[in-house]
This record gives sequence, C-alpha cells and structure tokens, in this order.
Amino acid sequence: MLSSTVEMVEEEELVPRERILEAVQALRALREKQDRKTRHSLLSESEDFIFFIVTFRQIPERKAWKPCPITLPHPIYIAGESEVCFIVKDPQRQIKDYLAEHHIEGISKVIGVTKLRKKYSTFALRRELIQSYDLFLADDRVVPMLARALGKECFRKKKVPIPINMEKKDIGREIQKALQRTYLFYVDGPCSSARIGKMSFTDEAIVENVLSGVSTLSRSSSGGWDNIQSLLLKTVDSVALPIYQSYRKNALP
Repeated sequence: MLSSTVEMVEEEELVPRERILEAVQALRALREKQDRKTRHSLLSESEDFIFFIVTFRQIPERKAWKPCPITLPHPIYIAGESEVCFIVKDPQRQIKDYLAEHHIEGISKVIGVTKLRKKYSTFALRRELIQSYDLFLADDRVVPMLARALGKECFRKKKVPIPINMEKKDIGREIQKALQRTYLFYVDGPCSSARIGKMSFTDEAIVENVLSGVSTLSRSSSGGWDNIQSLLLKTVDSVALPIYQSYRKNALP
C-alpha cells in the first residue's frame, strides 16, 4: 500500500492532478458546446475516446509492432462489451477449443492467418474488418505476417494487433492483461497517442488513467521523462489541451 501511495505522489508531482482534471472538464465543456450536426459528420468508432498525446523531444526509434503498454486502473476494453479479434496461427480451431475449454472470456472472434488473407484480400474488406473491432490481439508467432495482411489502416486507426505470448502457461491471464491496458505506438514523427479513457467515464477515472500513463512514460518510454516535450488530451473532434510542457532548451545528448 505504501509503495502504491508513493508512486501516485510521484506521478502527481510530474503532472498535477488538478491540471489533468481541468483539461478533462474543458473537453466536456467543448463537447457540450459543439453543434450536434457538426459533430455528427465527424462521428467514428473513436468518437467516445479521450486520447493521450505525447510529443517527444527526440523521436524514439520506431519499433513497428512493439507498442508501449499502459496499464489502466479503469480499462477501456471490457470483456463482454468490447469487440476483440484474436488473430492466431493455423489451425484456428485449436485455439478456439483451447479458449472454450479454459473458459477464457473477452474474445469475440478467432481467425487464423490463412483465413484472414483469403477472406480479407482487398482494401475495402480489410477496412471493414478493422472498423468492426475495438481491439486486435495476435499470437506473437504470426505478428510479422500481419503488416501486409492488415495493411496501413490498422496503423491509422491505432488498432495494431497486440502480441500475446502463446508459450505462457496461463494464456487467459495474458489476454486479460492485454484488455486492461492501452497502447502507445511509436511512429515516424515526434507525436504518439493512446486511448486513455472514454467520455462516459467519471472525471476521477480519466484522471487516474492519465496519471498511470504519466507513470509509465516516466519509467518505460524511450529516453525517459527527460525526453518528454509535452503531454496533451483531446477527443476525436476537439483541439488538444496541454497538461504538461517541458521548457528545456538544450538538446538531449
């Protein structure tokens, strides 16, 4: 308990809780002021999400299929509510039977790589697939095959499949861990983003999720906290509101 309390204090020292709360409340106010017809034209499957935007001082080395995981105290993917697609090594029936026998919940669809390639062979079909699911998981053994099989749309929609280590003893636990996280993907430019909450969450839940993101960045991101230039929050159709800005002028070594 003491360790958890100390971590929370350290996170709030980096980005004050009050500043995050102000940004969240401002996003709600902006949402309320927007004309419904204007917002309707912008609706997408990401409409309800709040995004955590990170600007790095130096661009991290790109690791295309290795996102930075952020564990959320208030998950945005819920078993039974979120649509989750699990891409697996053939034969897919073997994994389906395993999930059923071990009562592993949270997976809406299991699809093998061969079927994925055959059934979703065009851009339009791949786009339809990606829009149909909130999150994609993948057997880590097939991840290198998926860039071509899914195309660029999965990157654009921030739905790159999350690797699941199938050699772990408890696969169900690995899946549940994946559902309790959000993922920050390093890209070619200085800015990266991750879904950090939903507008339907309470203000306190969103603040706690953001603080978890801050903690993860300070410990695990490329270059550590010194490499963070700014942190912002936004919805899909709002301006980005700053919650942290570094004023360091000297470049990192």
